[in-house]
Amino acid sequence: MPDEQADRLDPNEGSNGNSSDDSNEVALAPDAPSPKPSTRFQFNQQVNVGQLPPRIWEALSPSQIVDLSEKLLDHHDKADERKFKFAMEYQRREHNSRKRSTIIGGVLAAVGLSGSIYLAANEMELLSGVLITFLATIIAVAVGNKFLK
Repeated sequence: MPDEQADRLDPNEGSNGNSSDDSNEVALAPDAPSPKPSTRFQFNQQVNVGQLPPRIWEALSPSQIVDLSEKLLDHHDKADERKFKFAMEYQRREHNSRKRSTIIGGVLAAVGLSGSIYLAANEMELLSGVLITFLATIIAVAVGNKFLK
């Protein structure tokens, strides 16, 4: 046991046994090189041709410029087509939603009107009048909002 304690070094002592308060440097391992990617780089960002440096265009041959221009135009056409399809799908969903809400609102208004007529026929004119006024207000607001859009 005493030998084990003698082998242990005090953290404040240097390698020669003297305490050194002014040099508390820790030896760092050398930087490891970063690993090389094993897959090819995939380019998914938009390329703005106007921002390319002029020396790049000067270094290309005319056929390379034509090929690059065709690829850029093809990429632009595909992106434009995707945006158009998305807009068409969005408008289709909006139209179906508005049509469904209009149908549901019409059914509810018809049920309310028929209920009001039933109440008026059974000598409950006051309740019928309140219900008709409420329905007329809601229908007027709904129709007014429809025309504002």
